[in-house]
Amino acid sequence: MKCPETPVNLSANKSEAEYGSDVMADVISDMGFKHIFLLPGSSFRGLHDSFVNHLRNQNPEMIMGNHEAIVVAMAHGYAKASGKTSACIVHDIAGLMCASMSVFDAWVDRVPGLIFGGSGPQDPARRRPIDWTHTASMQCDVVKPFAKWTAEPVTLQATVDTMLRAHKIATSKPCGPVYVSLDLGVQETEIRGDLVVPDARLERFQPPAPMAANPTAIEKAVDMLMAAENPLIIGGRFGRDVGISDVLADLVELSGAAYVEDRAVVCMPT
Repeated sequence: MKCPETPVNLSANKSEAEYGSDVMADVISDMGFKHIFLLPGSSFRGLHDSFVNHLRNQNPEMIMGNHEAIVVAMAHGYAKASGKTSACIVHDIAGLMCASMSVFDAWVDRVPGLIFGGSGPQDPARRRPIDWTHTASMQCDVVKPFAKWTAEPVTLQATVDTMLRAHKIATSKPCGPVYVSLDLGVQETEIRGDLVVPDARLERFQPPAPMAANPTAIEKAVDMLMAAENPLIIGGRFGRDVGISDVLADLVELSGAAYVEDRAVVCMPT
């Protein structure tokens, strides 16, 4: 059965990539995103068009919101519920300002997410009247203090490389949101023959294995815990890992320690 969200009256075959925005859409799809949350804006009109006409609104499927703060919050919630990295797009400048509190929430919650922001062409000669009010130098400065990484590439090759790097950074422990600005001029530029689009599934674009504690430090911590007269264990930020609760309960009972939750993240079954 045809998906009701698939655009109609388009050609039967998937169109070949012609513009920078088509390549950006392909990279987002190749990174495995099934959904992308957005509030339509002129600063990423090229990418929006590519999702519809190039990818047929499939992988990713666009999920619309009516405010940038809600869009980022939806992506935040999707990542928490699914355990996967999420992706969203916001209008630049004012839109990013509106979304900033939600970006901060994702940062505090250590949620892996790619936040893309449209940007008017950095080349003034390519700006339409509306683009002048949606173009800023270093727009990522708005969220840079509470984003894991930010970037503003100005060529298509740099954009492709940046998107892949951003995904790796967002999903590397400790996770967090990253922000990448997508230049509208690059979105609407025809593809050149020297463009290299790597396979997003290559190992060098995947997050490294999580860091492990030093065995000697673990033994020292165990000795200190067992020797303590009034031990106290504080649950950290691992409450959504279903394999943690049983181990944590065993540790508390074996050590006879008192226990409290941390930052309202419930780790202990009650």
